[in-house]
Amino acid sequence: MHHGNVISNNNVMSNANSGIGGFVGAIPNIAVNIQSCAALNNTVTTVMTTAAQIGKTGKFLGYRMGTASVFTNNYANSGMSTNGTSNAANSVTNLANLNITGYDNNAMLTTSFFTSIIVWDTGIWNITDGLLPTLK
Repeated sequence: MHHGNVISNNNVMSNANSGIGGFVGAIPNIAVNIQSCAALNNTVTTVMTTAAQIGKTGKFLGYRMGTASVFTNNYANSGMSTNGTSNAANSVTNLANLNITGYDNNAMLTTSFFTSIIVWDTGIWNITDGLLPTLK
């Protein structure tokens, strides 16, 4: 199954605290709790060209100021590329301190992933193998 891609066409980064990510673009220095989420994208791409701008492109999170935010039980497609490479500086492995785990995209599209690993409520979600969950 093909999943959407994230593409930033913004060619002027006027805000130094901006970013582009598979799930979250940027988080300012405030307390945010992100838990039990999955970024299933195949790619995250920006048209920005400087190393600093490209460094704010990530599989799950593009950029985070400070450490007030809490990440719990989050996943990103381990095969996702950022800016055309699967080994970008902001890869899942470099975001391990955010509690984001790389996971095979096909393995994430299973009932067991959504019910046993990230533990979504089947009273709220329709969860079927091979499909993205939908709200009931």
